Amino acid sequence: MFARSPGVLRLEPAAISVDACEFQAALDRNNPTTAVTLYRGPFLQGYYEGWVTLRREQYQRRYLDLLRDLGNLYVSLGRNEEAMDAFRSYLIEDPFQESIHVEVMRLYAKQGRRDLVRRQYDQLCRILLEDLGQAPMAGTAKEYHELMG
Repeated sequence: MFARSPGVLRLEPAAISVDACEFQAALDRNNPTTAVTLYRGPFLQGYYEGWVTLRREQYQRRYLDLLRDLGNLYVSLGRNEEAMDAFRSYLIEDPFQESIHVEVMRLYAKQGRRDLVRRQYDQLCRILLEDLGQAPMAGTAKEYHELMG
């Protein structure tokens, strides 16, 4: 792991792995499913220097984009359970994203689970009201009513 020379201690890069580097490498190789599994949460959580905050936000945005894109891909392939997993993972990280809540409601509607469509919408309403003091956007409410109709 370390190479030693008189008075010098060097880290051997081949002997270690860094999750952020592996995540970026998977992104660079255009391997989204691997990249999603490599994401380990916020980059250097607890550190707030400017460069750390910027990098943390970049990694999280890339992770969320991957989850959304994978969810949409799985929907288009008819792999609804995997789509649901991707969208639920997204909502764990960003519960305020109405478009992702709508995707989850659509998947429940495909299953004929109007009770879960309603529960998802109620959850969204509660989150938005409690944390932001607002109701869902008109388009979200319209989509909900169409799915329930």
